Amino acid sequence: QWLALIKDAVLNDPHGVIEQYHNEMKVLAATSFKFRENGDPTSFCSSAAERLFDYEPSKLLLGSANAGEYDVEVERAFLKRMTPENSLIIITGPELEEKELEGAAVSASEDTWQTEERYGGKYRQVRISEDLAKGWNQPAEIDPRLRLPGLNEFIPEDVSLRCDDEESKATFDPDVDYREEHPNLIVDTPKLRMWHKMDRTFRVPKTSISLQLTSPNIYRSPRSITLNRIFQKVLQDDLNSYVYDASVAGCNYRVSVAPSNYQLSVSGYSEKLPHLLDVVTSRIASLIEEMKEGEEAHPALEKIFSKSKDDLLRQTKNYVYDSPYETATYNFRMLLETPVWHVRDYIGEMEGPGAEAEPLTMKECAEAAEECLFGRTKAVSLCIGNIDEKGSKEVADLITNNFLKKRPLIEDETPRFRSLRMPNKAEAMQIFGESVGSREVPIVYEDLAHSESEENNAVDLMMQTASSFELGFEGLAIQELIASMAYNSAFNQLRTKEQ
Repeated sequence: QWLALIKDAVLNDPHGVIEQYHNEMKVLAATSFKFRENGDPTSFCSSAAERLFDYEPSKLLLGSANAGEYDVEVERAFLKRMTPENSLIIITGPELEEKELEGAAVSASEDTWQTEERYGGKYRQVRISEDLAKGWNQPAEIDPRLRLPGLNEFIPEDVSLRCDDEESKATFDPDVDYREEHPNLIVDTPKLRMWHKMDRTFRVPKTSISLQLTSPNIYRSPRSITLNRIFQKVLQDDLNSYVYDASVAGCNYRVSVAPSNYQLSVSGYSEKLPHLLDVVTSRIASLIEEMKEGEEAHPALEKIFSKSKDDLLRQTKNYVYDSPYETATYNFRMLLETPVWHVRDYIGEMEGPGAEAEPLTMKECAEAAEECLFGRTKAVSLCIGNIDEKGSKEVADLITNNFLKKRPLIEDETPRFRSLRMPNKAEAMQIFGESVGSREVPIVYEDLAHSESEENNAVDLMMQTASSFELGFEGLAIQELIASMAYNSAFNQLRTKEQ
């Protein structure tokens, strides 16, 4: 039905929406080529070598960015080849071995399961019947829910540089090295601190906007952080359909959750970035409302929620299979940081007796996210790139209107994670007994690898110096320098000389 919809558009409207799609892609390719930034030399050489099969050397750099004019005859010839007879349909799923697809027009269940000889994967296959292929080629009707998408609203039209504006030129100082200029604090309120730096060095029409929303409720309990992590996965899945056009047009977004905050960032061509930020933040709010309405009102959303919960459970349980040095580092964090929850606590919220007695629900997930995103928070944001102070303040207004509607956190409510000071030998003897006094390292924590096939071991030695407050920036820098020198020396000895 989808292919029939496209074929109909090409055959009956030769200079219609399909040609407009082509022109959009042409503009995107040209814009991307014009403002392409330096990348990895190895990747460039590899891709350039592949393009030599398709382009003569003089056109190697331009490559596919030089799109030609739309040719409806070529489009029609291409679509004629898109038939069921020329197709290969692959369906994968863990449930297929146990149950058949319900309501399927054709199924490989007519065949027996076979085992692939190299990797041991199970598969079965069946040919599409001629009658079914004919029906697919000429569908009797097209589902009214299927429709061709609209034009891409995120394609940039204004690629001018803010540093070339008359006002910016008037403030330009040739004696200043703007590469070393620090961002300026342009909004400083109890709710929001906004930092801004306009690019005068790289001269590309791109901007990056970052937002951090701090909340004391995210890490309040194992259940709260688990619910917020599930929401982040649901949001990621849901936003794909909302911001796909933005990703095609060279704009990107990211939403992540940490124990003390939500982090939201958008980047790409400057003109459309505030619109993308508005789309993402508005969808966060509407998604929460839909989730609060429950499973019966939104069964498709409930499936996404269940899948996200299963994904998080699987990832969390796989912690025990991390390499020994990663496990040792995690155990140190459990011993020396506060407050902190163990992965066992997260797993207990998703499976086991406690989870069965009080299961996580979509409504509860939405309420937890709402409290952390739209409740009492405080925000820090950075606008950097091809954006002036006026544009950054407009972004600040958008953030304030979409998120910061309640009174801000006071200083004492701001979540803080502290490291514990390890006891010295005398203190360790008082805590653990006289026996530890004979050890060179008084406190030793041992953990057995979960996997019986694990052959590696790890020793993680922690030597505390002082707190960040005591060391200051200079002390921290010296400490990092010592660590870098020690790493290079150890790498040379262990990997170059002894391995």
